[in-house]
Amino acid sequence: MRTFFAATLALSMLAAPAIAAPRDNQGSPQGQHQGQKNDKAQKSDRSKGQHQSRSNDRDRTKSHARSNRNDHRKGDAHARKQNRDRDNNKWSRNNRGSHWTQNNNRRHHDARTQAHRQYSYKGRHYNSVRAPAWHAPRGHDARRVWNRGDRMHSSYRARSYVIDHRAYHLARPPYGYQWVRAGNNVYLVRASNGLVAQIVWNMFY
Repeated sequence: MRTFFAATLALSMLAAPAIAAPRDNQGSPQGQHQGQKNDKAQKSDRSKGQHQSRSNDRDRTKSHARSNRNDHRKGDAHARKQNRDRDNNKWSRNNRGSHWTQNNNRRHHDARTQAHRQYSYKGRHYNSVRAPAWHAPRGHDARRVWNRGDRMHSSYRARSYVIDHRAYHLARPPYGYQWVRAGNNVYLVRASNGLVAQIVWNMFY
């Protein structure tokens, strides 16, 4: 009887640690600390996942906004190009007539100018002669114009103002007279006193 009791007591003592061990591990401070660490790790993973998801959402939103802005800019650029093309076409159509009108007016102006650039002598018309600019004598008026019977100052009758009648379809001046240029006109004047006997208007231009 004693032997049986001793054996039973020994078996119960050996089984007790094996049964109590899990309880000790779960209720020990180390087990509680490990559980808290696991909970924190899970919370951190969930927080990271949420943050990453929000970050992805923001990136998608920004990308979508940039795409919309680019599309808007492309649309504006296309619209501006169409407006420029339309304006250019209108300008081209509108200026076809004005271009012809300008050319036509220019031709008429040239014809009128050519008609004004003629001089008449003894009933015949000649084209005016392009000549260097004429400068009045020092101290005299370059815009001065004489009529028949006027007397021209001797300064206007200097050698540099006398012209050759043969080069401009003019008659040979009578004895004691000379052809003198003053401005764009030519005067037949008496060499002694400057009396104006004849005028050819607008011989030069």
